[in-house]
Amino acid sequence: MVGARLTVLTGFIAGTQATLPYGGISLGRNEGVGLRFDPQQDLHVSGRHAAINSDEDGWFIQDLGSLNGTFVNGHRISFPVRLRDQDQIQLGEGGPLLEFRVVADAAEVLPPPEPTQRHAIPQLPETHPGQGATQPPEVHPFPEGPQTGAGSTSGIEHKALPPKVWRPVALLSAVLVIAIATAAYSLWEGRRYRNQVMTMQARIDSILDASAEAAGALQGRIQGLSDALLESRENLEAVHRDLGTAQEAGDSDEIRALRVQLQEAQAALVRHQLAANLDYDAIEAENRQAVAKVFVDFGEEIITATAFSVRSDATLMTNRHVVTGTSGNSRPRRIAVQFADSRQVWPARVLATSNSVDLALLKIDNIVGEVPTVSGFNDLPGSIQSGQGVGVIGFPLGGAEPSGETGGVVALTTLTAGIVRAVTPDVLEVNGYGVEGSSGSPVFDGQGKVVGVLFGGRVENGERTLFAVPAVRALAFLRGNS
Repeated sequence: MVGARLTVLTGFIAGTQATLPYGGISLGRNEGVGLRFDPQQDLHVSGRHAAINSDEDGWFIQDLGSLNGTFVNGHRISFPVRLRDQDQIQLGEGGPLLEFRVVADAAEVLPPPEPTQRHAIPQLPETHPGQGATQPPEVHPFPEGPQTGAGSTSGIEHKALPPKVWRPVALLSAVLVIAIATAAYSLWEGRRYRNQVMTMQARIDSILDASAEAAGALQGRIQGLSDALLESRENLEAVHRDLGTAQEAGDSDEIRALRVQLQEAQAALVRHQLAANLDYDAIEAENRQAVAKVFVDFGEEIITATAFSVRSDATLMTNRHVVTGTSGNSRPRRIAVQFADSRQVWPARVLATSNSVDLALLKIDNIVGEVPTVSGFNDLPGSIQSGQGVGVIGFPLGGAEPSGETGGVVALTTLTAGIVRAVTPDVLEVNGYGVEGSSGSPVFDGQGKVVGVLFGGRVENGERTLFAVPAVRALAFLRGNS
């Protein structure tokens, strides 16, 4: 059986090579697979995505029921497919690309040989002089020193080289061996160095193409995310230029430093692409009119925040600190609510506040008819995971004060994008893009369901992290005040 090797061309582990072991190899993001892709970055790859196995005719690949499919030379496979040298394998449309190569030496992939029965060496028959048989040659041990004359087995005189001769010869031999080894290593290192640079440059080109596609799909609708994509492209292009300079200079240390920069830039771009892939138009169209601007008058100041309608009887959800102040002891003089795309401002009251989470319910009493509500909550366990894209609809950076119950400024929402950073029972952490989301803003998943309610955030190393009350806690609070 011929040997084979896989080389990962694109994706977070680009440049990785794997010699295929006898019996095959599995590919995926789960622990325990033969070739594991990054569980946080290579999100096109399923936990157990595909497997490559062998038989007497060679190697073949089969999909293991992956979500995004397995492609060989651009064609999605639905049954085992025989692999040929230089075939291109892709795990999921837009996922990592691999190259399959046949290797000449299959020794490293063949199974160990089965133990064989040892046979005793047959003994020669005993013979005697005069019987016509050839007398076996007499075996002499090596002499302990040089011998001459009749005692020599060959008749040739053997003399040890004098120290003045053999020492320079030994030294010259050692120098030649070192020189040959150095030349061979330099040739091998040079090829490996060039291969590393070529792999990294191919990886950058792939990432830049993906970022251009994501930016095109976004069409500049979410300025903060568009800016982040642009910054990622600029960072990658800078690494690309530095790679060319380092290659010309032969600076291997710089190549290693650029590899780290490339991994960081790719990780950032992956987050941006995930956020850009959401259908923000659908999320906003389905939920925008249920989102409202809240005005809270504490006497000395009027603050603005966000709330969203959770019941058609004009019950809205926001944060507790919005109606009690940062100290938790303030009492508002009045509260007003203005729904998105509307000039109408409605008086509201506090219906309930939570003692365990930063949530509160507001109620509009004098509104006639039903009001729009968000499309629902997603409280399914495990449905929200790190790396998932989300959208936030709200009224960031405050807003205009109400000029009266009619004739005021139209309330216009802002849509921002983010990526789930961490999920705990009490807090949903989101890496946010664009301007900071205001308190009380709903966080939506790709299906337009509420997965959290913003209540705070922080900026660290230039990255904004938003904190939200998870949907499970929000629903429990809502149901407890029905």
